[in-house]
Amino acid sequence: MSVGRKCSFGWQAMSRLSPHHETLNEYGEGKCSVPMWSGGCPAGFCDEPAFGIRPPGREYLAPDGSLFRYDGLYAGYISGLACPSHGGPPRATTLAGGEAQGGQGEAGQGKP
Repeated sequence: MSVGRKCSFGWQAMSRLSPHHETLNEYGEGKCSVPMWSGGCPAGFCDEPAFGIRPPGREYLAPDGSLFRYDGLYAGYISGLACPSHGGPPRATTLAGGEAQGGQGEAGQGKP
């Protein structure tokens, strides 16, 4: 039995996180886990390339009830990895000495 919700066009099954939404592969890349919606119904995940988790940050409520972050990053729900558009880190780059810069590993393992 599938978990879903009644939409204007019938029952729509909810998406489930896959391992690539929670961990990075050997190339330091995964998929963005931000849930997407269309017409009030679930429409999967963002699935853009993601290079780590969104760093923690302070949030506040605007007078109209909207949630914002002080650093300006995406303030919505993210259950795992996040693409740069949703507040995740940019692609890791390799420096001349072979050190990696950027990216934060697996979901829940980021550095504040």
